[in-house]
Formats: sequence, C-alpha cells, structure tokens
Amino acid sequence: MSLTLFASLFSCNSPPPSETDAEKITPYDKMSYQEMIAQIHTPEEVQDYISHYITKEEEEEPYAYSFRLFHERRKGDCSEAVVAAAALLIDDGYPPYALIFRSHYLHSDKHGIFVYEREGYWGSLGINNSDVIPPFYTLEKLAAKFGMYREYAFVRLSVEDFPGWISGSEDLNRNKRFFGLQPVYKRIER
Repeated sequence: MSLTLFASLFSCNSPPPSETDAEKITPYDKMSYQEMIAQIHTPEEVQDYISHYITKEEEEEPYAYSFRLFHERRKGDCSEAVVAAAALLIDDGYPPYALIFRSHYLHSDKHGIFVYEREGYWGSLGINNSDVIPPFYTLEKLAAKFGMYREYAFVRLSVEDFPGWISGSEDLNRNKRFFGLQPVYKRIER
C-alpha cells in the first residue's frame, strides 16, 4: 500500500475549506439526527461532525444521552461521542466497537473512544481531537498511545438490547450492559 493511500484512508486532519468548498459544508444545525445518519458515511465525516458541531461538556453525574439528544443538545462527553459514532456508522457497515480506558490510580477516571477497523488497521475517533491518532495494526498498540490511562477494555456496544440508543431519552449509563456487561480490562503495555 502506498504511503499516500495509507494516509488518505485515515486522514482526519483535512486542510481548511476554500471559498469554493464553503458551499459544500454540511449545515449540521439545520439537519435532524435522522438526516445526519443518512448524510454521514465515514469515520472522518463523524470526527468532522463531532469537532465542528459538538461542544465538550462533562456531566457532574455520569449520563449517556442517545444520539438524538446528543445532536439536539450539541454537547456531551466521550460516552455520547462513542454513541454518536456508532449511530452514524452502523448503517455503513462499521460495528459499534469502543475502547474504554481507566486510570490505574482512580478507577472512576475513565475515557472512551470509538474504534474501527479498515484495511487491516485500527483507527479511532472521539470527543477530543487527541482521540484521533494514526492507525495501528493492533488494538494493543493503539491503546498504548493513550498514555494517561493504565488499562483498557475492548467492548461492542449492546445496541440490539437497547432500542432507544439512537432516538430515546433514557440514560444509557443506567444500564451498564450498554457499554459492556463486565468489561475485561487489560493492562496497557508500553
């Protein structure tokens, strides 16, 4: 695979739009969550949506909104970004996978990113621009790039068990099974 093709497969850092491109920019605020699902097809488009439309907001109490509420509120944290990525990409053949990290020192200090496989490499995206890193052959190597965390768990979101995960109003954190019934954490080897 050529370096140019490899870089284009995972590039989330596109140059600023030119004036001729300005008309092509998707007006996210004028679209419903259903239109967003129909409009967005790639991880790069999801990251653009999260980076340019969503404001990062940490909740005092852990709460995970459905994609509809995340889109309407225009704010959320890492758990909503994972839900949004899954909602926007599941119809395009991307399984709803995530990595959940936790600190070795504080088990309450957690972070989540959406992960996807393409062309034999694992890529990532999330609420922070730093969640988008160069792709790796293995999840272990990708996880090792998140230096402040000591452990990670690979989970498949339980979307089949929660019909309201895209459009509902229920707190997805209420039922821990949505983000993995009993995630098995592995120590990150550096």
